Amino acid sequence: MIYNIILFACFCFALCEGIYAKTLLKTSTNVEINEKCEKLEKKLFIFVIAYMIFICGMRAYKGINYVGIDTRNYYTMYLLQKSLTFKDIINNGDFDIGYTLLSWLFIKLDWEFAAIILCAAIVFVGSVAVFIYKYSKNRFMSIFVFVAMGLYFFGFTAIRQTLAMGICVCAYMFAQKNTGFKSLVVFVLLVWLASTIHASAIVFFPAYILQKMPCKTSIVVTL
Repeated sequence: MIYNIILFACFCFALCEGIYAKTLLKTSTNVEINEKCEKLEKKLFIFVIAYMIFICGMRAYKGINYVGIDTRNYYTMYLLQKSLTFKDIINNGDFDIGYTLLSWLFIKLDWEFAAIILCAAIVFVGSVAVFIYKYSKNRFMSIFVFVAMGLYFFGFTAIRQTLAMGICVCAYMFAQKNTGFKSLVVFVLLVWLASTIHASAIVFFPAYILQKMPCKTSIVVTL
């Protein structure tokens, strides 16, 4: 409960500072002041994202005080996979084989389940943060919406889904930045990789076509 209160206070502070910095950037003609405001906003943004990753990635997963509805199930699955070999995983024919292989790799590296939780938090929150920083006109408001809509807290329970979502966001940003056949191939490979972690990522394939289309009101209404 206490970390939720701290997180909320952190967002309120970051939101106010972000709006203040944006106002100065629009009204000030002093280049030095503009640069200082931009640096301040960047530092605040990094601080907030790092704090979000820390809270999500360092949550409890053992005992009765675990955080996240499915966290305990994932942990139990992780313990059961310790007896599996690489051949067992391949022959098992698991549709979400990507996550199974990731868990198996972490087990072979003798890493605790906490490493998977932290990895998922970095991929999910980190990719969304980069997307917001690159494309949002009001970054702190975007973070506020991300949290207020429950998407951030979804990452506390859905490890496979958020890993897949993070990879899909990276695929989208790559497609936005690049064009041609290379862009398509990388996008398809990344979305395919995400689908091996969670099958629902398959529905993201049409995003490549949609992001190339002009943003018109008629298209948005149709979608």
